[in-house]
Amino acid sequence: MKFQLPILRQQGIEVIAKLNGASGVYMSHNCRTEGLGRYLFFFQILYTDFLLYVCTEFDSCLFQIKKMPCEHTCQSTGKVEKNCMATNHWVKDRVMDWLAKDNTIGATELKKSLEDQYHLKLSYWVVWDGRNKALEQLKGKWDDSFECIFSFKAEVEKTNPGSLVDIEYEKVGKKMRFTRMFVALKYCVDGFVNGCRPFLGVDSTHLTGKWKGQLASATAIDGNNWMFPVCHGVFGSETSDNWEWFF
Repeated sequence: MKFQLPILRQQGIEVIAKLNGASGVYMSHNCRTEGLGRYLFFFQILYTDFLLYVCTEFDSCLFQIKKMPCEHTCQSTGKVEKNCMATNHWVKDRVMDWLAKDNTIGATELKKSLEDQYHLKLSYWVVWDGRNKALEQLKGKWDDSFECIFSFKAEVEKTNPGSLVDIEYEKVGKKMRFTRMFVALKYCVDGFVNGCRPFLGVDSTHLTGKWKGQLASATAIDGNNWMFPVCHGVFGSETSDNWEWFF
């Protein structure tokens, strides 16, 4: 913050000045800047409840505040708080550690925590976007998961021979679009055949992430009356065709 300070009189290199609202005129020291041939004048201006430090150059009429110990309540400061430079990337960098510990924290809770810690006002949508960017960096993008699906199939078949991973897709233009997937691990099937009751409970639930659909599963009951997962699948909706394919 720079402002003009009316000079009352000048005695050599000592300048006596007064700022409106000051209870008195207080002059500290002045010092010569090395190699520039100019002087920097430092003032201590005593208000009724605080001490203000300002300085200026010898050949300038502008003074700059160097230390302001009191709370800023002027209109321009309030405007900065409401329209700060806290972008979605700024939010992302500061919520990364929080989401790494608990990725279920919502944008509303993050917004309140950031405002309390940094004393500023944030838009909900800026925090929401920053949270999504942080989750993408931690867990990867939603779209990339479709590109990794065949790597998942190869890894399952490599580490658990005899497992069944069936992936179906359709061609749309020059691109391949995922439609449904079925997964039955070999050890889960063997566990059902050898150690569970001859009963299967089949149901599905809604997917609530970015991509909607149904998560279907077949579950058995083992000798301890605990649920034992046998297989699961993902498809778009509960249709006769999808259920027939799942069975």
